[in-house]
Amino acid sequence: MFAGSSFFHPRVFENAIADYLNSFYGHVKTGRKPHYRGPLNWKILDISDTIKAALMDIHVIGNTSKEHPKLKRMIFFPISDTQIVNLYFDFGGTIISGIDSVNPAPMLELADKIIASFRLDVGPKTLVDWNAVKAVCP
Repeated sequence: MFAGSSFFHPRVFENAIADYLNSFYGHVKTGRKPHYRGPLNWKILDISDTIKAALMDIHVIGNTSKEHPKLKRMIFFPISDTQIVNLYFDFGGTIISGIDSVNPAPMLELADKIIASFRLDVGPKTLVDWNAVKAVCP
């Protein structure tokens, strides 16, 4: 689907993430209601001097409701013209709000510290590919 494109291009990267999220989460329903909500809290992260990552949350609202979601925190970043890495933190079904919730602050803080520690070392070939995209999309 993305043949001839580069995941280093911001629009291609964003479309690839949107397609991934739609494929995995966009069509799943519990009864007549969506099973997931998101992406929420979308942020761009600097993980190298050149490469950016996208961070977002997906709420699992399946048998609960949108007021009592379970959380998945996801990170996407390109590592070549044709490959994207997706890492996610699944908080084990922890309900993050509502009556049966637990305080998610320590878990979220740990996840955020791990995410903040990410650093991608870009090799010469990747840098050449990235610079080619940068020339047409500064």
